[in-house]
Amino acid sequence: MSGDTRRSHVYGVASLTYEWLDGTRVDVTGTGIANRDERLWAEAGVGGSYSWNDGRFTLYTEASADTAVNDFGDSYGLKGTAGFRIRF
Repeated sequence: MSGDTRRSHVYGVASLTYEWLDGTRVDVTGTGIANRDERLWAEAGVGGSYSWNDGRFTLYTEASADTAVNDFGDSYGLKGTAGFRIRF
């Protein structure tokens, strides 16, 4: 189609997260329970979008993974988002 604008965007994400608190502790019927996760985590991900019909329709997605830096790969998280957007 002539005059139909199409756009695509691709990007990367990288971040470091540091937990400043000293974990959590609760008492359950007199028994102490403590939890302290790793403090320094690294995250990396990629995302992108594709728009057409002058930006009226957009498909988008993003995926990322994070892990503790100290015990790399021992504990990790995965996230993903995908969607379809229509502008009226």
